[in-house]
Amino acid sequence: MYSTITPNVMASTLETKPHIVLDDERKQEEESFHYAVQLVVSSALPMSMQLAIEDSSVLTTHSILGCSVVDGQRLYSLSAVSKHFVTNEDGISLGSVMALFQDMVFINSWSKLKYAVVEGGIPFDRFHGMPSFEYSGLNPRFNQVFNAAMFNHTTVVMKRILQLGQLVDVGGGLAWE
Repeated sequence: MYSTITPNVMASTLETKPHIVLDDERKQEEESFHYAVQLVVSSALPMSMQLAIEDSSVLTTHSILGCSVVDGQRLYSLSAVSKHFVTNEDGISLGSVMALFQDMVFINSWSKLKYAVVEGGIPFDRFHGMPSFEYSGLNPRFNQVFNAAMFNHTTVVMKRILQLGQLVDVGGGLAWE
């Protein structure tokens, strides 16, 4: 129902990559999920999403909310993308992942991007003087935000992988039988 996996042989006979064929419903679901993840890792639009109560027009412009006019009154509705930010039946959403990327601990790190590119390193580590995992151990509030985001993201991604019905080894190296 969801997908089939067929081999897609590339230019090299040693390189084979799976080609996933999705039905229309599953394809729309995948597209909305990928757009939702794109929203999570961007900056300006998620900040705008947090201001949704004040101005929903920004969200309708980006197809995050639907909008219709009935009897001269605007009615807003959830779009295919926005459902990824609403807690699902498992209590999971991408909202906590967005909260992580919008947290000032992360946002402040980007001020070191230029130096990380030119001199090497990771912006977070350069700004805070330590990796994010170590920083989480020293800041209980950020630790909670970080762990909630990792739990929710992992749960969402693993559920999507398992819905494919098959796991495919796409890693390199030697295969063992």
